[in-house]
Amino acid sequence: MKFIHLIILSTCFLCFGCTAYEISYPQLNPIEAKVICSLDTDYKIEKAVYSQNSNTIFVMEQNKIHLYKDKQKINSIGRLGFSKANFNKLADICLASDGNLLALDSFRKTIYKYDESGSLISELKIDMIGDPTMLSMATDEKLFIYDNAAKEVIILDPTQQTDIFSFGKFTFKEPTHLSIYKNFIYVYDQMSDKTYIFNSFGQQTDEFPGFRFFNQFQNYILKKFYFIHANSSKKFHITANEIQNCFVSETNIIIIHNHKLAVIEMKYERKQ
Repeated sequence: MKFIHLIILSTCFLCFGCTAYEISYPQLNPIEAKVICSLDTDYKIEKAVYSQNSNTIFVMEQNKIHLYKDKQKINSIGRLGFSKANFNKLADICLASDGNLLALDSFRKTIYKYDESGSLISELKIDMIGDPTMLSMATDEKLFIYDNAAKEVIILDPTQQTDIFSFGKFTFKEPTHLSIYKNFIYVYDQMSDKTYIFNSFGQQTDEFPGFRFFNQFQNYILKKFYFIHANSSKKFHITANEIQNCFVSETNIIIIHNHKLAVIEMKYERKQ
């Protein structure tokens, strides 16, 4: 599965000519990567998101979504099939702004919304998008959808069901991650091994080598067996098992090792 992590940072008083390092971030020193929850499953994990509101982990398997609370599976949603309870092609999952779950079926061109128990709340058709493969929602409920047919990110207003604008057309060779955090968009391209940064107007402001992600405005670099705080070069979550994937979910970091995952909360001290 391919995903884009849209990570949006803060934009107050943002100068479009500034780079990510020139934005004023809190001066924090990371001191611990605390694992607040871990899972060991019997299937390959494609993606996972964690809702702090309901203390629920939503784990994506091929055409299925499993829900966990306190390490116990409480429900599973869907499987491959054509009934309404199943998915034809589950492409991505993300958290809604209210902490519920959004699931994208790229074949049906439909976004489904589920509550913390796995009950269906609503669905949204997005037939105007050619090949929707990646999904994320901003705090103002705008949807960011990667269209693999047009090779660009489309911003959609779900209340109007119309696209606002698009950006990044043909910028990426093989984008795999997209998430939203505040007002910057971070897209990791696997083929070029670069992280591209866009502001909320779709203007590219910077790019970094490697897979970058942000937590509490701090810049981290993902490696095979750990991740590094870019400013201090401190290594965290050192493991003997190769890290297969990494996702930012609200203020937490989710590290995936094939059929295992760890939800991490970073601890900081303010620099003097």
